[in-house]
Amino acid sequence: MCTSAKRQAWKKIKDKVARHFSARKKLSDQVKKEGDWDAAVKLQKQSRDRSRTRHRNRCNICGRPHATIKKFGLCRIHLRQLLNEGKIPGARKSSW
Repeated sequence: MCTSAKRQAWKKIKDKVARHFSARKKLSDQVKKEGDWDAAVKLQKQSRDRSRTRHRNRCNICGRPHATIKKFGLCRIHLRQLLNEGKIPGARKSSW
């Protein structure tokens, strides 16, 4: 899978999670508070991609899943590269 295809798949999961968050939250609350088995079955029958645990923070440029800095939405490699070039306002690479 090329990088752009990975990025599209990642965005698709991210959108599904955001769209179905309130419905899943409502069902999970019913299961926790009332012990409602019907709600539990409905929750299990939903697509796995709707779950928040399927979403992973990734670099917005390359899609790398590890060492992603949440504040910038970039992996450490691209963050360092952009800091050296001075393309991130208000931040610069430290040296001592």
